[in-house]
Amino acid sequence: AHWLPPAATQQPALASGELPGAVAYGTARGLADLLVRVESGKVLRAETVREMKRSRRPPGARAPTLLADFDHFAGREWGLGVEVLAGCGAGGGASGWGHTATGGSFALLLGGPRPVAVAFLLNRTDGWKQGISNDVLKAVTEFADGK
Repeated sequence: AHWLPPAATQQPALASGELPGAVAYGTARGLADLLVRVESGKVLRAETVREMKRSRRPPGARAPTLLADFDHFAGREWGLGVEVLAGCGAGGGASGWGHTATGGSFALLLGGPRPVAVAFLLNRTDGWKQGISNDVLKAVTEFADGK
């Protein structure tokens, strides 16, 4: 997560870009449990969960301009308050929903033969760039894919 001083919102680069996401605090286990509860209809109605997981990108929409710090989100799909992941597994397998962070943390519910909820909390700013988060996500999606 990033803290942005109020004056930063006045800068043209920020004003012309998009700033997805927010900040939350909790344990990885608690977050994974919340994902399972949402998916199973214990937090939201089933219809709301279905709509939440539906991409809101209009057909033929141009990719938005993002700040360099948020290049991780380029090309991502968004539902109602969640990131929608299609074929994030090796070979385009498991699909899911949740949130990924620019530094490499993620909280996702992945479908597949063995559905799994995962919360990976990383206290770094370069988890995706260094490959740490990619390696963990690959292992989890392979598990969800039944491999």
